[in-house]
Amino acid sequence: MLLAEAILNVLAYMSAFVLTYFSVFLILAYLFNKECVDNFVGKRQWTPFVSIIIPMYNEGREVHRCIDSLLALDYPKDKYEIIVVDDCSTDNSYEVVKQYESKGIKLYKTPKNTGHAAGSKNYGVPFCKGDVIAFLDSDSFVAPDVLNIMLPYFEEGVGVVTPACRVWEPHTIMEKLQFIEFEVILFLRRIFMALEAVYVTPGPFSMFTREAFESVGGFDEKSFTEDHEIALSIQAKGYMIRSTVDASVHVIQPDTIKGWLAQRVRWLRGGLYNRIKHIYLLNGLKYGDFGILAIVLDMILFIPIALMLIGPVVNFFLKDHWLARMGVGSVFYSIDALWFIGIFITIISLIWFVYVWKYMRKFTSDYKINWWIWPLHLFVYSAAWGYVWLFVLWEEITRKKQSWATRVEGEEANAKKT
Repeated sequence: MLLAEAILNVLAYMSAFVLTYFSVFLILAYLFNKECVDNFVGKRQWTPFVSIIIPMYNEGREVHRCIDSLLALDYPKDKYEIIVVDDCSTDNSYEVVKQYESKGIKLYKTPKNTGHAAGSKNYGVPFCKGDVIAFLDSDSFVAPDVLNIMLPYFEEGVGVVTPACRVWEPHTIMEKLQFIEFEVILFLRRIFMALEAVYVTPGPFSMFTREAFESVGGFDEKSFTEDHEIALSIQAKGYMIRSTVDASVHVIQPDTIKGWLAQRVRWLRGGLYNRIKHIYLLNGLKYGDFGILAIVLDMILFIPIALMLIGPVVNFFLKDHWLARMGVGSVFYSIDALWFIGIFITIISLIWFVYVWKYMRKFTSDYKINWWIWPLHLFVYSAAWGYVWLFVLWEEITRKKQSWATRVEGEEANAKKT
């Protein structure tokens, strides 16, 4: 028991250090780069030919909205093309898109099901003729001005520009929690952009120069999260990545815990694979801040996650859980240095959330988020991410294979069960 208690104490103090360091680092990174984070915009004036690829699998109910949004782009019609790649869908997706061919949509089907979006994306690239290539998930859709906002960011040395992915019309609690999450991630990505350390190019409408895309051989079809992997590969080649906050791309997120869990497990499994593949980025002399942040920043959170997972179990057997601490005196008895650190981190997190929300409201004024969703996100939703790792571990042990796992496909599967 003494050994278990010693290990728990070590994890507790290491977690306190990691979370404090992480909080202070982000604050300082923002303060020193505030002008870039808040006001940086692209300035290049050009209208290149843009090829937009839509990878599709069993999205017959959603793909029409995706295509309609692209047809309505405020950009010269002779300066972009729309290519849909059907990965041998088993629903009516192919037939739905076929009706759009009269409007100039180019439709292709893979010879056989590749099993993932990366395969469909790579399959469509040889049919492109644009100097800039964009990829848009078939269940997402864009604002009309998205190209006019993103293209000016392609200044010399820039290989990728990422959009502002936002959850579309959040109604349920799960959707509102994810809406907050996406806004916070978007703000953080701007900070990482100022540090030249962006390490994710979101699937919904990230744009690549053909040169940068082809320099890394396209998407890695072995990765569960090819949008993360290609960001690491492209920056390792020396290209820069820019992120926008006002080029809105609307995404439809899972509105059930089961759907959310499946998506997050895929993200985390892909993140592990990508970091192992690109472990060479830890060479700070060659790759600088980007390499360290891309590999280490998320991984150091394993320490507080481990504490969160095993702490309650150890405390239960040590009889040091809340059931054994009932009473006023026990509250004061339990106050120590870690308690004060926890209060500090909580206050900083609340202030951070308020600031991010006030800033992002310039771009999201139409959405109403109940005040109580914020503490729910901070104290419950964020903590739930730690427990996702248990499912990641299980899928790694059982070697579960990669699949499209589309939102619509999941809904249909659930409907059949009921």
